[in-house]
Amino acid sequence: MRVVLFFLALVIYSVPLLALAAASNIDQILQNAINALWTIGVGIIVIMTIWTAILYAVSVGDPNKMTMAKNSLIYTITAAFVLFLSFSLAQVVKGILGV
Repeated sequence: MRVVLFFLALVIYSVPLLALAAASNIDQILQNAINALWTIGVGIIVIMTIWTAILYAVSVGDPNKMTMAKNSLIYTITAAFVLFLSFSLAQVVKGILGV
């Protein structure tokens, strides 16, 4: 688990470098950062969904494990909603500002 968290932190901390890699102005830097964070966020949501399915499959009627799986599903749906809402909000602000 520590290895997964280490690589996740490494990817998250490398987002600014990825955003700056092929950018010529601030608009392009922000767009690259948003796209990189979107890609990472969707990947995390997919991993969380698979983990939740595994928790449900392993629970086999144990109330504590079932509660943990249900909470994991709620967290996954909430994270997906926040991710989609934030990306949509960024696109709306870009449209309003004409960027």
